[in-house]
Amino acid sequence: MCTQSDHIILSKTKTNQISWCKLCCNYSLIYGNCCLSLNKIEFEEIKDVLLGLSDEDFKSYTSQSKQVILKNQKASVGLVLTKQNIEEMLSLLDEALTIKQAFGVVYDM
Repeated sequence: MCTQSDHIILSKTKTNQISWCKLCCNYSLIYGNCCLSLNKIEFEEIKDVLLGLSDEDFKSYTSQSKQVILKNQKASVGLVLTKQNIEEMLSLLDEALTIKQAFGVVYDM
């Protein structure tokens, strides 16, 4: 069972964080009050999904700005994100990928 001490924080802001578990090798993406556990392939693919979003993918779900709902086909829960949220998440992902690559070089991972 993984514990908090098994996680290496790769990227962090005030309300968001990406970490990698040394035991199970999964990533934890905490965005606001949501947490996604992603394997290596899912983690690498989420950036492509975010970059592939077009203006047509964003709808008015609430009275706020246009948003997109991200979820996989099996989930009944998803993340509702604005374009600004997407930009923040992409920045977080870029930093996390860079740090993870550096760890791989230093610690032969």
